[in-house]
Amino acid sequence: MFYRLSKHLARFAVGQFFMKITVAGAPAQEAGPLLIVCNHQNSIVDPLLVIRCFERELWFIAKSTYFNGRVISAFLRSFNMIPVKRRQDFPDGEVDNSRMFQFTTHALGTGRAILIFPEGLSLGLRKLQTIKTGAARISLQAESEHAFSLGLRVQAVGITYTDVQRFRSSAYVVLGQPFDVVDIYQKAAAGNEDVVSALTSRIESELRALTVDVAEAELNQLVERIAKIYASAGRAADDFQRLSAVAKRVTELAGKKPETRDTISRKLAAYEEAASLWNIDLDRPLTQQMNPFAVRLLTPAVVFGYLAHYLPYRAINWLGRMIIDHPASIASMKILLGIALYPLWYLFILAAALWFGLGAKLSLLMVAAVILSGLLANKYYDGVHLYLIAAKGSPLQMLRSVRDELLYELDKLNLELDQER
Repeated sequence: MFYRLSKHLARFAVGQFFMKITVAGAPAQEAGPLLIVCNHQNSIVDPLLVIRCFERELWFIAKSTYFNGRVISAFLRSFNMIPVKRRQDFPDGEVDNSRMFQFTTHALGTGRAILIFPEGLSLGLRKLQTIKTGAARISLQAESEHAFSLGLRVQAVGITYTDVQRFRSSAYVVLGQPFDVVDIYQKAAAGNEDVVSALTSRIESELRALTVDVAEAELNQLVERIAKIYASAGRAADDFQRLSAVAKRVTELAGKKPETRDTISRKLAAYEEAASLWNIDLDRPLTQQMNPFAVRLLTPAVVFGYLAHYLPYRAINWLGRMIIDHPASIASMKILLGIALYPLWYLFILAAALWFGLGAKLSLLMVAAVILSGLLANKYYDGVHLYLIAAKGSPLQMLRSVRDELLYELDKLNLELDQER
């Protein structure tokens, strides 16, 4: 019932949370029965990003523990969410998902689109977890109800974040080519294979091709650091390609040259510490790309917007990390807190302005100015800040010098690894 409203809200909220959202790959399938499968790094942000990719209405498979109480359950269902009972949530009881299968079979049978995260959990790691069989069973049940003439297709979506926890990070979303469920069924049946296993394997291979997979969890941080070095130099076409290449190299480096890996890790940590002293964002290229005239024009509004939103921004960060410490949920919690706290902050400013006797019109104008300046600060803060830092000279130049030295060492190491193959 509220899907259209939530879609527009999702576009705005996610657009403000991320610095850049890139969508690539195959076109989204906008008609016919479709099961969308997606990797799961960020509990609430992931479905919001998928919503942005499709114009059609989507239904979502969500864990049943969210649906506590009639009021909350009715509210979530109004946003097209379908509860599913996961075995890990009910270790001592029997899991009955017959109602979920009944709904998905009917929905797909009437040409709708359903989104499912087949990993079944969100850990915030750059590693695809074991793919559960639920997506395959949903697909096959829907097809079997229509004598395998439904025409159900599966489309994989891979999401890559530059930083899964960080505000104003970037997201790269790539859509795979849809494939027909009946083709997998026929091939498996002809080869006497288990159809559920065959379809699950195909879903896993599709997702693996669209996501960054770090072999070992402890290497994840090093992959992030090296990827940021390349990003700050503006190298590599996109986050997905850059992170995929770095993940492969880091895994190879850990096995062949562990001492070199540790040395690079220490140098990268020092580089990051130096950047933090001047509040320089290493996710962005260390080059000034804004027009100097535009910077001078925008600086007053950006500074005002930054100061006007400083308290709620810090409160959201503090509350988010206090409520949730899991990397897969911090970003989601920040978005939810932002949706709740920023309107309260604007009401507080309005009430304060009225209390000081500014009058209704002037008070509303002040709130509008705060909101507009906040949007400008959110979009242009990095550009203005980098311009002001560059104008002073030394901090940015020093970081560029350290970065270039690290890039030289990394490129040399890549060449050595290639020669050893």
